Amino acid sequence: MSGAVERGRRRGRWIARPVPFPHDLGAVARRLAAAASAGWFWLDGEADGGWSYLGIASEVRVAELRRELEFLTSLREENGSDGRGFFGGWILALGYEFGVGLLGLDPTPDDASPGFALRIDTVLAINEAEGGQSSEVLATPRSTRGCCDLGVRW
Repeated sequence: MSGAVERGRRRGRWIARPVPFPHDLGAVARRLAAAASAGWFWLDGEADGGWSYLGIASEVRVAELRRELEFLTSLREENGSDGRGFFGGWILALGYEFGVGLLGLDPTPDDASPGFALRIDTVLAINEAEGGQSSEVLATPRSTRGCCDLGVRW
C-alpha cells in the first residue's frame, strides 16, 4: 500500500483514500470499541514499524464444535479476494480446539466457541514504518461505515 494514494483511487474492490495520521491510536481503538455493535479489531504491525490495521466489523460469525470445516468453507466462498495483500474480507481468531476438531479428533469440552470471524468492510491502514506519516482508509463499495467511525476525517 502506498501513502501517496490519489483521493478515492480504486484498489481492486476497495476504495482507498489518504487521511491524516491519527497520532493517538489508543483513542481510535477506544472509539471503535464504543461504536462497534458487531465487533472491532486492531492488527498491529511489527515492533520496528510496518502496517497496522484498525476497523469495525460489519458481521461476526461464530464457529461451532464439529462444524469447523463447514465454518471455513462458508468464509472462503464469500471472500472475494484475489489473494494478494490485505484488503479486508474476513479476520479470524481460531482456538486450539478448532484445530483439534479439524483433525477429526474430539476436542476437550469447553463452553467457549472454538473460533470466530469478523467481516471487514472499512479499514484504517497506518504505515508506521514511515514514522506514521502515511495512513489511508480502505472501504468496500458496500461499506455502511464512514471514516468518522474510525476517528478520522476524509
